[in-house]
Amino acid sequence: NHQTVVRLNWWQDGQPGSLNEFCVAFDSRVGTLSDEDCNNALPFICQFDAASPCEGILPGSVYASGYCFKYYSQQVTWSEARSYCLHNNSHLAEPKTAEMERV
Repeated sequence: NHQTVVRLNWWQDGQPGSLNEFCVAFDSRVGTLSDEDCNNALPFICQFDAASPCEGILPGSVYASGYCFKYYSQQVTWSEARSYCLHNNSHLAEPKTAEMERV
């Protein structure tokens, strides 16, 4: 039985690039990751445990693999994004399946 192993490398060229950058940002335009200073202000996504559909729970959110994801365009630091998500009964998004990665 022949198996193919696929390794995904989502890091942008030259990334991770610094020992002082402990947060990760996703560039949806090109589908790559970069390490970032956690004090950089960036948009964020909150993830909610939920059954489909998400609209009744959080308008504008998207459902995947048992979770609702809501994108927020306001740019905040990692700790501000984390606090916002926690205050709204969610947490910062952590895509763990292929379906979640396509959201």
